[in-house]
Amino acid sequence: MASSVRKKMMNFGAKKIPGCSSIEVNGLISEFIVDDSEHPETTVIYAVLNGLSRIMEMEEMGGCICISSRMVDRNA
Repeated sequence: MASSVRKKMMNFGAKKIPGCSSIEVNGLISEFIVDDSEHPETTVIYAVLNGLSRIMEMEEMGGCICISSRMVDRNA
């Protein structure tokens, strides 16, 4: 369903407005736009997101999780 709507939008020349997310840390609100490489902390943000993705993949496989530079076996 969504793919057919996107095709119709492309045929009419319509463009989707990019999604935006916000996060508040220590009272400071930061906004992130899809594929935004202009954010001053882009490198750090993507490094953290990649690390979180790896942790979630490990959890799904029932493996170990690295916490504070040490490995913890979930099954122990």
